[in-house]
Amino acid sequence: MTRTLIISTIIMLLLVSSISTQAGWHFVVESEGGTRYYHEIEKDRKPPIPAHRLVWEKQVIPFSVDAELKGNIELKEYDCQKRSYQTVELTAYFRNGKTEKTIFNDPFFRSRWFYPAPESVGEALLEAACKDNGPPLSQPARNASPLKTSPPQSSDMWKRVGDDEDGVTWFYRLKKADSLFRQVWVSALAKSRPTSKSEVAYDQDLWEVDCGEGKYRFLQTTDFSRDGKVIFQKSFTNDKWTYVLPESMGADILKAACK
Repeated sequence: MTRTLIISTIIMLLLVSSISTQAGWHFVVESEGGTRYYHEIEKDRKPPIPAHRLVWEKQVIPFSVDAELKGNIELKEYDCQKRSYQTVELTAYFRNGKTEKTIFNDPFFRSRWFYPAPESVGEALLEAACKDNGPPLSQPARNASPLKTSPPQSSDMWKRVGDDEDGVTWFYRLKKADSLFRQVWVSALAKSRPTSKSEVAYDQDLWEVDCGEGKYRFLQTTDFSRDGKVIFQKSFTNDKWTYVLPESMGADILKAACK
């Protein structure tokens, strides 16, 4: 019994320590909150589609950000042409020594691809995973300073649409233009800043708009905390088209995206 306990303890320690070791991992980026992200190209397993890439990614979370979760190691499949990804499997490492592994082999879930939000950690990881030629990254994908995933502001990329009756400020950013159809990022920023890290500070949705018919549908929605952490994310497959109401914020966004 004692020998079995010792062996089990050693195995658990090896599993937990693997989240912190730097060996074999290449640093990609650090978030504003101090979470560090690493990646390693999967060499043994082939992606289901030759043009795709399988990449292991690790995040090491500081205690100040999460007192329970130490970090995650996940395997992602990247479609570099469409700049999207899906999670194949994920293992969560907790500070009490426990681990929790999830394998996403359900066909319904595996058909859902996500687009990383602009100027986010996800976008930096995609850039690193899809980097062509040359050795694996050993430096940050962007720069040595922490990447700040923050609410959008009026700039050359993000355009301010206006404020609604609840005081929410709306922005848009064109992602793809194809004839009468557009893919556009839409972000809503609440007037008051949340006091809790778990509260939604802003969201970034990906819309597909039909400029000829004056309608739109959701492709993806992502909620962020005040620290830029993803709280909730969902992609939509064949979402229903909705016509925008006259003189609404949706009508203003569609008009701006289709001009």
